[in-house]
Amino acid sequence: MNTSLANFKHAGLGVRVPHVPALLDHPVEGLWLELLLDNWLYAGAIPQKMLAALAERYPLAAHGVGLSLGALQPLDMGYLASVKKTLDACDALVYSEHLSFSWLDTENNSTQFIPDLLPLPYTEEALDHLSSRINQVQDYLGRQMLIENISAYIDFAESEISEARFLTELAERTGCGLLLDVNNLYVNQINLGRDAKETLQSIPAKHIQEIHLAGFEQKEGFVIDAHNHCVADEVWELYQEALSLTGPVATLIEWDHDLPELDVLLGEVNKAQHLIDNHRKAA
Repeated sequence: MNTSLANFKHAGLGVRVPHVPALLDHPVEGLWLELLLDNWLYAGAIPQKMLAALAERYPLAAHGVGLSLGALQPLDMGYLASVKKTLDACDALVYSEHLSFSWLDTENNSTQFIPDLLPLPYTEEALDHLSSRINQVQDYLGRQMLIENISAYIDFAESEISEARFLTELAERTGCGLLLDVNNLYVNQINLGRDAKETLQSIPAKHIQEIHLAGFEQKEGFVIDAHNHCVADEVWELYQEALSLTGPVATLIEWDHDLPELDVLLGEVNKAQHLIDNHRKAA
């Protein structure tokens, strides 16, 4: 099994169910797809056939949102078993998750799920906790995973480590790879005042195995990582800065809400591919 995107240093698309029939009926040459994994973990017979058909036609990667790596509760091994089964079933190139948590304890000693990717303080304690959890997941799955930087709308006074150093330390301690979401870097620059280029330039390029690009929604004084627009010009510029550091790297277009026609998404994929090709020629 190939568990690396090393041979797919070109642009791909985050596949959503409404576009599956068109992708199956008219396969796009050279395209790779990324599954929003949690939509496929407990699928019935028809979605399983759909997944098998996609796997026959395209290289697939898997991107999860439900692991809650940063939570204090023990990892959900039943969930991880479903992840492993699905990764194996579609021969996934790679499995990625977020530097976040979604489960927390409440005052009545119960556990509550928050339908969001919540940020962590960048502390040595959090670094030790995340490193241990990532090692546990990789050992169980028998494969490397990628960790994605998230967008955030609050910052922690307790943070004592920069985001770049935190991500770098995770990769070096655990052997995980990094999924760099360039849109998230820009969102955090606007919302939290973090310097996106400085963060990007502080992460060793050798750890970055995949890049995500998406559109944000503009609000008064801040932006939301809404995944419901084309990639903004400012994010394309930051992406070119990323490519100048990493060289050609697997790049994914994400679009989750207010889905356009497939041709619009493939147009965004082609923009990313054009920039990748330019950097490949310049190398």
